[in-house]
Amino acid sequence: MYGRRRFFRTVGSDGNDDADQGRDGERGQQGNEDATGSQEEIDWHKIIWEEYFPFAFSMGISIEEFKHLNPKKLEWCYKGYKLKKEEEDRNSWQRCGDYGISALIFAIDHCLNGRKAQSKYIDKPIMERADIANNEKEIQKQRKAFLAGLMAMQANFELSHPKKEK
Repeated sequence: MYGRRRFFRTVGSDGNDDADQGRDGERGQQGNEDATGSQEEIDWHKIIWEEYFPFAFSMGISIEEFKHLNPKKLEWCYKGYKLKKEEEDRNSWQRCGDYGISALIFAIDHCLNGRKAQSKYIDKPIMERADIANNEKEIQKQRKAFLAGLMAMQANFELSHPKKEK
């Protein structure tokens, strides 16, 4: 991928860079390229902090969190971020559809019919209406469960206290 470049170079006992030396200790052709400066060095620090960090920061990842991430974890964060954005997009379209259409119908009806208009704008948020419906269903379930409990208690009482015949 990066040719013959290595992330880490080995240094010999004499302090020289041994990565490009042949068996006889002479620098090979790649060593000559390094000496002339024709081979471009990759500045990983620049790539990480000038490309990856702004990307991560735009997703809401702090500097401290970023320091502990590796590329795979950053990819997972990005997938989660994409899912969050898709959900926000769906929610905005739903709000536009629900509230926007209600406002449009209300406006058209009142423009065309004036005081005779019968349409009304949504009086409660849609999620609140769904919560009310769920609450009513939950209350009904609780009533049925309470009634069943009372019926069971009555049956147990009648079994344990039979009527005395006279």
